[in-house]
Amino acid sequence: MSIYGLTKGTELDFAMDCAARAEANGGVRYYLLARLADEQGLDAEISKTLIELANQEFITLAFMLLSTANSQMIFGRHLNQLCTPNMKLKKILKIWLIKFAQLDLMKLPIKWIFL
Repeated sequence: MSIYGLTKGTELDFAMDCAARAEANGGVRYYLLARLADEQGLDAEISKTLIELANQEFITLAFMLLSTANSQMIFGRHLNQLCTPNMKLKKILKIWLIKFAQLDLMKLPIKWIFL
């Protein structure tokens, strides 16, 4: 049985949408805390655990988004929505990193550079 659109149009639709937003927010916060833990030199296990929590938030988010979808075209639509902005963002981040390096404002650990 597919989960695509499982709750679309039901009394759960709005609740799933709200919960999905909360999961997305939580996932981002866990990733942020993991990066801060790394930067602060805390035990690596803390960062690892925070990343695992973030990943779990996003797994739950994916379920919620898929269950409220009303189209089998969700993959293509979301992929198109993600790729173009991410390509632009990578170009912008690369420019920022070059500027930071030129200005000697900060030294980034290599794991922070995803480009």
